[in-house]
Amino acid sequence: MKSKKLFGYVFVTSMIIWCFQYSMLYILTNAMNINLGFFEVLFGSTFAFFTTVLPIQGIGGFGTIEGGWTVGFIAVGLTKEVAISSGFAYHITIWIYFLFLGLTGFISIRKE
Repeated sequence: MKSKKLFGYVFVTSMIIWCFQYSMLYILTNAMNINLGFFEVLFGSTFAFFTTVLPIQGIGGFGTIEGGWTVGFIAVGLTKEVAISSGFAYHITIWIYFLFLGLTGFISIRKE
């Protein structure tokens, strides 16, 4: 019974994380003046998430994530140029957050 309860907690937490992640991508695409609906952003960005499981990642994931992002957003109606440039903007934004929060966490761990 304990494992079913743990599975429930993990499942609910995972769904909350995915909802926040897709909501943040919707906000980010709107900030880049890409006027798409939530479900179009959900569909387009899912391709970028699928590329993270490919065994052919480049340095920092550059190239593969943008490729998935571009394919997904061309499918929902963006031009190739906007899809590619927004893919790089998305990836660079993710790296900035990753570096900032990672360094902050590393420094706080080292202080203890």
